[in-house]
Amino acid sequence: MVRIFYFLNTVVAYALFCWQEEAAPAYWFAQNLPSFLSVFIGGSLLAMWQGNYDEYGFVYYLIGACLYEVMQIYIPERTFDWWDIFAILIGGLLYYGLAKAVKKSKVVLKIWTGKFLRFYLP
Repeated sequence: MVRIFYFLNTVVAYALFCWQEEAAPAYWFAQNLPSFLSVFIGGSLLAMWQGNYDEYGFVYYLIGACLYEVMQIYIPERTFDWWDIFAILIGGLLYYGLAKAVKKSKVVLKIWTGKFLRFYLP
């Protein structure tokens, strides 16, 4: 059930990423939206691969994404932007809250299901 949620999260983030390609000139945040959405796509794929949300793996992913943005200074035809790092960190905070809520709801669902089964089954 949790893997399905992370899969749907990836699909929605990718759809927004594709929408951003069409709407880039119209919105002020469109330049940094790919960096923001990359956190949701990468974090969800990481959680699907591991089978659950791992805080340490996600923190390493965020560090790697920020380092990649800094390395763009030395990559030809790439541009470094502080706003991209800011978008990655804001996306990381939002994704962290979302993943914690999903993880907590999974625990609550297990507890509720266990109580339900103990109450109604002999």
